[in-house]
Amino acid sequence: MKKFLWIACLFNLTVYGQQSNGSNLFNDEFVHELKITFADSNFWELLTNDYNEFLQTGSVTYRHASIEFDGDIVNNVGIKQRGQYSNFGFPGLKKPFKIDLDRFVNNQSLDGIDKFNLANFALDPSFIRDKVAYDFHHLIGNIAPRASYAQVYINEQYWGLYLLVEQIESSFLLRNFNSKEGSLFKAQNDTDLDWRGFDPTLYPEIKLKSGEQTWSSLLELMNTFNNQYSDFLFSEKLNNLIDLDNYFSVLTLDVFINNWDSYYDNGRNFYLYHDPTSGLFKWIPWDYNLSFSNNYASILPQDGSNDNHKPLIKAIIKNECLKTKYLETFCPLIQSTLTKENTDQIINKNVDLIKDLISGDPNKFYSKSLFNTNITDAVFVEKIFNDDTSIVRIPGIKTLITERINQISKELWQQNIDCTSPYSCETCFSFRLFPNPARDVLHLEYTSQEANEVLQLQIIDEFGRIITQSHLTPTQSKIEIQLNDFPSGVYQIRITNSNGISRRQKLVITHG
Repeated sequence: MKKFLWIACLFNLTVYGQQSNGSNLFNDEFVHELKITFADSNFWELLTNDYNEFLQTGSVTYRHASIEFDGDIVNNVGIKQRGQYSNFGFPGLKKPFKIDLDRFVNNQSLDGIDKFNLANFALDPSFIRDKVAYDFHHLIGNIAPRASYAQVYINEQYWGLYLLVEQIESSFLLRNFNSKEGSLFKAQNDTDLDWRGFDPTLYPEIKLKSGEQTWSSLLELMNTFNNQYSDFLFSEKLNNLIDLDNYFSVLTLDVFINNWDSYYDNGRNFYLYHDPTSGLFKWIPWDYNLSFSNNYASILPQDGSNDNHKPLIKAIIKNECLKTKYLETFCPLIQSTLTKENTDQIINKNVDLIKDLISGDPNKFYSKSLFNTNITDAVFVEKIFNDDTSIVRIPGIKTLITERINQISKELWQQNIDCTSPYSCETCFSFRLFPNPARDVLHLEYTSQEANEVLQLQIIDEFGRIITQSHLTPTQSKIEIQLNDFPSGVYQIRITNSNGISRRQKLVITHG
């Protein structure tokens, strides 16, 4: 029998290796079946002791097991309990797990995936928060883990309904970035990404997971948004270090669904990948069981600190160009992407998939009645934390989405963001002149948020005549203008971008 299983395992690895993209494992058109078998009869005691040891010392232990996924068998995989509050905050047998297929056998995988997670719907009476949040990310076009539902059995006993979630590691990086060579950082514990110096050991809550074993790129990024946000060229510097369109897209969705258990509030549940192709950091979101929460977020999200905002968000808010571009990212989100029609379609698909399986889950935290209600309406459930039990309100998902669209639209109006007009950021290019007054030479520094934008420069005299004009190219950021041929007087420097938007400054020339 063992020989048969090993041959079957090799056969399946070959078949899955040809596809190598997880399309079977994370096919969310149906509910999968996952059977886990431990040789040790006291497996639960071992797993629990291992997890408690991890909490106390940080030591990680995986236990040997075999798995059968939709009829396909893989032997000698590693399994452990995972999670923080989703584990110790929820008594009972329905713990979250991590499955590592190449923990004991090098390069062993299932459908091209060597690690995945089992999420247990902690503090989620709807059973769909994690999945719907990831679906929203994919609808928007963000890079985020894939997920699918599975009925899980352990040693032939039905354990319950789980969500299979893709692990952010080498196969994920290859699929999304065509490279796994860049540095991958994880917010291992709560972090503000605040500046403490150039020594990586000063940031124990951040872990370098894989890729180039260097912190230099992350330290440069953190130093820039912590210490240089008041610089004239800050937006250009930041745009050369992190994919801001990517980050704005993730942040706006986190705010939209009140995902307070993320960077903007708790400072957790994200990865940063330094993409070697673009040379930019990509923000990868993680863990959404506490999303669609009762902790309503402002579009300029605060974290309760003395500064009110996490350092990266503070830097963005203090720069008018970046702030405007970030806020404008909400416009397509609430107007065309996360409409009621689109969100209802995603929600209803997931509900229809699992609604008949809730009652039969022997270890579920919440009843079928709460499940039915919480899709649309708020429910109240017990929350255990530090041995204290409280009653918390969990908003209905559909109702919250409607509320958030209205709230965000109002806040955007208060911030003078008009989503009905074409998106253009008047402050996304700027310039400064020095000295002013000037005599022989004028220095002009400029920056544009659009990397390939060519700006038109005009010098206009006091009678409105254009004395000279030229173009500023993206490869420049500073020019010198010789003033010997300009008579003393008052002039206007006018710079116009590709959208026809102009910025002007007065220039005084004195040759005396």
